[in-house]
Amino acid sequence: METAISEKRISKACLPLLFLATYTTNLPFYLYIFFSGTISSAEAISLYTHPAFIFGNLGRILIPLVPYMIFSKKILAYDGSEESLVQANKAVKHLMLSYITAMFAYITIEILSLAMSAGKQ
Repeated sequence: METAISEKRISKACLPLLFLATYTTNLPFYLYIFFSGTISSAEAISLYTHPAFIFGNLGRILIPLVPYMIFSKKILAYDGSEESLVQANKAVKHLMLSYITAMFAYITIEILSLAMSAGKQ
């Protein structure tokens, strides 16, 4: 007996999990320096309002959002046929590969930027 597809949707947890995976590298650091007193309130405000910090967090928002927006349409195009299953599976693989590649590139750029700025001081 074949089950009917009652509705097409991607789990509501998919995008929040991508965001969580993106922020796990820095969120503990942000929270630690804010709550531990490692830096003063003025320094924290300066850090959190610095253009590099804002730009970096914009990148961290776009990294999961853009691939999700691109590939979720292809995933939702699944209609129960074998051909659409293959296409949906390819879209899931491309979603994860593009997310991982973008995250790796972002972290590499972030590390190089920090190393260069540390070398200038």
